[in-house]
Amino acid sequence: MLIDLISPRQALKYDFSIRHVNATGDRYFYTAGGAPSNVAGYQVAKNSIITALSFVNQRTTTGSILIYKGSTLIKTLWVSAQAAKVETGLNISLAQGDILNVKRGNGTYDYPVLSIEVIWNQ
Repeated sequence: MLIDLISPRQALKYDFSIRHVNATGDRYFYTAGGAPSNVAGYQVAKNSIITALSFVNQRTTTGSILIYKGSTLIKTLWVSAQAAKVETGLNISLAQGDILNVKRGNGTYDYPVLSIEVIWNQ
C-alpha cells in the first residue's frame, strides 16, 4: 500500500500518480486504490499538517501540480525544467475528515508521482 507510516514521528505519506505517458488536459492524479483522487481522494485520519512534497516524473517538464483539500486549492507546486522536485518547510493545516486530491495544473507529464508528507498534530 502506498500510505506508509513514518515512525517515530507519527506521520503519513500520501502518494498520488498518473499511470500513462503524455498526461495532459484536465486530469486528476490517482490514489493507490486506482481511483481518480477527485472521486476517491485520501481522507485525513487526524488533525495534521502538510510539511513536505516530493515530485518525480519520467522526463523533464515545466508546469504545475494543484493540491486540493476538498474543492479548495491549498497548494500549487511549480516545476520548471525538472524531472524531480522536493519542497519542505510547509505548514498547511488539515482537519480530521478532510479529503486530499491532486490535479495536473499545466504541463505534460509521463508517469508522475506526487508524495505528500503529513505530520499528525500532538
